[in-house]
Amino acid sequence: MRPTTLNLDITLTGAISAGTANTNTASIPANKRVTAVEYSEIANAAGRNYDIRMDDKTGIVQDYSHRLAVCGVVNGNTFLNVPFRDRRHPYSLDGNQNIAIQTRLIDALGGGETIRLRVTFHLVDCA
Repeated sequence: MRPTTLNLDITLTGAISAGTANTNTASIPANKRVTAVEYSEIANAAGRNYDIRMDDKTGIVQDYSHRLAVCGVVNGNTFLNVPFRDRRHPYSLDGNQNIAIQTRLIDALGGGETIRLRVTFHLVDCA
């Protein structure tokens, strides 16, 4: 089983009001299985806060979690961060499905402000 990754890049650009939820999906191939998910915040507009939720065909896999509880912050103006060893969240999700990643803003995003989030799915071949 050769491990591979699948990236889903999410960009939110303001103006967006607080409480707004946005959904993006990643298609997992039929011959793969997800073993872990990693969230990396590439850019965050002035420390704006948001929650992240993940759903698969069975329902909610990860309920809304605050960004600082699950993200590795690569480029942001906050010093709070998930320790490197804790960035990879172990999951066992079947292939041949769409996985939805939902972001819900806690703070409003002003005009021209941008949040960039990368979700990396760690995959292995199915036996």
